[in-house]
Amino acid sequence: MNIVCAESVLNASEIFSKFGNCNILPDKNISNKDLIKTDALIVRSGTTVNEHLLKNTPVKFVGTATSGTDHIDKTWLKKNKIYCVDAVGSNAISVSNYVISAILSIASKENIILKGKKIAIIGCGNVGTELVSNAEAIGLITLINDPPRASQKPNGDYYSKLESLKKILPQADIVTIHTPLTTSGKWSTKNLVNNDFLKLMKKNSIFINTSRGEVCNEKDLISAKKNNHIGYLVTDVWENEPNYNQELCKYSIISTPHIAGHSYRAKLMGTIDCAVKYCEFFNENFDDYNNYLNKKIFSDIKTISINRKLFPSDECALNTITRYAYDINYDNDFMKKNLDLQTLEKSNRFKEFRKNYPSRREFSNIEIKLLSASEEFKMKLKRLGFIIQN
Repeated sequence: MNIVCAESVLNASEIFSKFGNCNILPDKNISNKDLIKTDALIVRSGTTVNEHLLKNTPVKFVGTATSGTDHIDKTWLKKNKIYCVDAVGSNAISVSNYVISAILSIASKENIILKGKKIAIIGCGNVGTELVSNAEAIGLITLINDPPRASQKPNGDYYSKLESLKKILPQADIVTIHTPLTTSGKWSTKNLVNNDFLKLMKKNSIFINTSRGEVCNEKDLISAKKNNHIGYLVTDVWENEPNYNQELCKYSIISTPHIAGHSYRAKLMGTIDCAVKYCEFFNENFDDYNNYLNKKIFSDIKTISINRKLFPSDECALNTITRYAYDINYDNDFMKKNLDLQTLEKSNRFKEFRKNYPSRREFSNIEIKLLSASEEFKMKLKRLGFIIQN
């Protein structure tokens, strides 16, 4: 079996060489001629998979180690009987950790008490569902919008709270977007966030986008910020990546280069998910993937000691603790330092930063020895996924 993997697919050679000849190639450089004798192709979002890439090749299986699939022409693949899989949900914890880190960073800097504040979660798939739990852990009241799910009348505690944008946006102190990018149909999300959407939002609220840049009309978003309708912007995804909008970056209190879902665990989960589905398709065996995953992830546990009495608020204490797992300021500083570069150099740095992104922990990689902490504070940390020493 011949397998081609994009070089951004974490541990691709280590995992896929179990099943055949594994050739690792730069994401953007994978070409049709590279696939002339290839049975399976494994990529991430940096590789566009379409007729141009796959025509007249023997590729039978395409896997993307990402949740998003807008870089893949699924219609053409289906028409040509090429089996396609994604790693939907693999980045849910990572993105939720990012959103919580951003909220705590702003709350800590601006002296905002989060308990009782309301957060509107737009899109309640894997990421949105994970975020509901994490947001409630830090004292937020969750409001949820997901029209496609609402139309299916699903059961469950989260889904019983599904409401319209007109109802939840005027109430929300924080709005965070977790929809896929869709460009047609009843619930198209392209330019979902436009003037009409923004006018519904509560003044001085926090707006966070970690879905896709095209979900927002960036001009409208900038205008809402300039007019002081939005209090704080957090932007991780951009309409014309890697040539991101410098003005939007400038007006975002936190701006990052599309890395919300880039924790080590998320990227590894994406690879493993593709490998498991590869095995199902080709009748191969990868029974020990859980042991492999746990060995890789939990070999990196960092132990810290925190005295709650040293912090003026839960928000400040939680912000300090989350930064041991993920310091969002590091990624924000990168974007801000590159604001004045010319287009080509700015775009190249954006790509290089993502390509060489350092291994990032999740909250579950942090073990905490707590001093002078209430049971309520301990429970917040446990619900966020931190390990608490007895």
